[in-house]
Amino acid sequence: MNMKILMMGVVGALTAGLVQAGNPQFNKGPVCIDDGKVATCSMKLTGLGNGDLDVAIRVLSEPVEVSTLCKNPKGKLSPGQNPAAITDIGGDLRVPSNSIKNGSVTLKLSTDTPPDPTWSEAGCPNSQWKASIADVIFVGETVEITVMQNGILVLQTQDLIE
Repeated sequence: MNMKILMMGVVGALTAGLVQAGNPQFNKGPVCIDDGKVATCSMKLTGLGNGDLDVAIRVLSEPVEVSTLCKNPKGKLSPGQNPAAITDIGGDLRVPSNSIKNGSVTLKLSTDTPPDPTWSEAGCPNSQWKASIADVIFVGETVEITVMQNGILVLQTQDLIE
């Protein structure tokens, strides 16, 4: 009986070793840029084990400044009058295990596109005007990138957006 339990423990340990990463690291990047309404980070991860990846990006230095536009009923655009800012900026990416080749994967991850402000938040004249975000000013902001594999944190870093 004890031998059977010991063998199950050895098999379990070997199986866990196949799933876990050997030495996960950022081989290239991350390089993060201001991409208009989103921040985009490119990176190559190496040393990964088997299993899906869950990669998250979060902007840490909030609130982030945005420029807004107001569109009148005739379609003419003018700048919004209120300084605007957004918070809770992030994005998630699921990378299936079959995308990981020889423990490596190259990926690009962006924050979600923020929702447009209301006409009053943007400083448009009245409710007949439609407000939108023209640009999110990400340059100089700090992002955190988190990589989970099989529910285990394997990488985490912070980077400035260029």
